[in-house]
Amino acid sequence: FCFKMGDLVLRGKCEINYGYNLIWLGKFDEARTIMKRQEKVSVGLKSVELLKCAQTAICYLNKVKKLNRGLSFGEDIDRTKDEYYRVRVTEP
Repeated sequence: FCFKMGDLVLRGKCEINYGYNLIWLGKFDEARTIMKRQEKVSVGLKSVELLKCAQTAICYLNKVKKLNRGLSFGEDIDRTKDEYYRVRVTEP
């Protein structure tokens, strides 16, 4: 849909949102690949907003990964929940 609209920044934001879903599923490496790719795309598009979204997502990923390190999970515990909240950082 974003391709038809020609809005690559919106496409990048959708990719980042998908990356957040991967974080919640515990697929940290795959999520990092997406976030880093969007960080590079944002530089090419000269989009500060997309860059900040990608950097915030990478920060969130690092915190969740650190939180999950060393924890043992039983079958009755949902691994996708954490103590952090998403933060959107945009230019005013």
